[in-house]
Amino acid sequence: LTQPSFENMAKPFTFLLIALAILHLSQSVQFAFKLGRNRAECFDEPLNPGTMVRLNILPEEPDYTQINTRIHNDANEEVNDVPLIGTVQKYTFTTKTEGTIHICITNNGPKFMKINFEMTTGLEAGDISNVASDKDLKPIER
Repeated sequence: LTQPSFENMAKPFTFLLIALAILHLSQSVQFAFKLGRNRAECFDEPLNPGTMVRLNILPEEPDYTQINTRIHNDANEEVNDVPLIGTVQKYTFTTKTEGTIHICITNNGPKFMKINFEMTTGLEAGDISNVASDKDLKPIER
């Protein structure tokens, strides 16, 4: 029977630390809620500067256009340049300062609506839809 070496015992521990660090760098929250007619619901999230954020807000009925979303920081400055009005609302931004972002969703319509909300922060929030893939590469001509 041989005694385990420090190097062999440290490898799984190092892997665990790296995995926990990656999980801590990105966070995702998903939930659904009912929003009454002519009502607003706001959510707050404290974030560090330079944090990438992706929001997806989807009414239960895809053609329901009476949802308005406002995203602002602690200084009441708009995070999004254009108000998000309409059906599927997707927005990606990076925080500039430390503080809390406030996401307010308003139902301006005549009926209760179930809203699906998803917010992802960190590495997982990156929008890679416009990144070149191997299909975009062409052979080099000599």
